[in-house]
Amino acid sequence: MQQRRIGKNFLFIGCRFASQLDRIFALQIMKRSSEKHWALIEGELTKNEARFLEEQNITRWTSR
Repeated sequence: MQQRRIGKNFLFIGCRFASQLDRIFALQIMKRSSEKHWALIEGELTKNEARFLEEQNITRWTSR
């Protein structure tokens, strides 16, 4: 699986990154992947979520 992730982009659908565990899980998924990812997230972001998206180069999309 590690080899398949190399250079790939990820789209996180409905994932919130509010807890440290959620962010660690996402980091493990993105490990050895490309530098650009996306997330479809509804509602207001917490400060930690916003910081995580910025630090990890994850572009946020909403359904609106």
